[in-house]
Amino acid sequence: MHFLKMKKARIIIDNWRLFSLPLGIFFLVLVLAFLVLIPRIKIILQLKVKAKATEERLVRLTAKISDLEGLDAVGLAEKRDLVLKAIPRSKEVMNVVNLISGLADKTQIKVESIQVSPGEISTESGEMKKLEEVETLPFHVVVEGENEKIFEFLELLEKSLPLIFVNSFKFGKTAGVSRAEIALESYSSFLPKTLGKIDSPLVKIDDEEEKIFKILGDFESYSANFVFSPSSPSEERENPFSF
Repeated sequence: MHFLKMKKARIIIDNWRLFSLPLGIFFLVLVLAFLVLIPRIKIILQLKVKAKATEERLVRLTAKISDLEGLDAVGLAEKRDLVLKAIPRSKEVMNVVNLISGLADKTQIKVESIQVSPGEISTESGEMKKLEEVETLPFHVVVEGENEKIFEFLELLEKSLPLIFVNSFKFGKTAGVSRAEIALESYSSFLPKTLGKIDSPLVKIDDEEEKIFKILGDFESYSANFVFSPSSPSEERENPFSF
């Protein structure tokens, strides 16, 4: 009986030795899979995703380069200069004052007074405002002269750069001379701090925007030609503009 038990125990031990090596190898493979293979597979998958993203970015960049190569650099520069004349990057008080004075001289009317409330002008805090936010610069102008000349003055104002909008005007007479009080506005908008992502799609000018450029092309830019000086026909006035 004792002999049978010993024999049975030996058979079990022999069988365990027979299967222990494969089992050990199996468990070793499992451990290696968790410690080595799975992390490496994850890295490979991540690299595959990254490679796909890089490939997609390359496609976008190639398309953007193609679009950029097809642009007319000279034409774009002209349009850029035109819109910056129309809506400057900051409130150009003196340019508008010179423009009003120069157009008054051109139409042979007298500027009695120019009042403007510029508010905040080109400060660092102002630069943080949104690109699409338009800053207004209000003017109150009083002129004297013939009615025809005053209307000509108003027409020239609204066809000049920087853009000026006539909000209202009121006619009257002082000592037999026609007199008009005019409320005007000019505009400005800050430039962007960044140009966006390098691989973002190129924003193209649509048909409506092209029409705006054509309209602006018919406007006159007088501010560079007119310089206010006491020798103008309105030299008799004192304190021609106040802030």
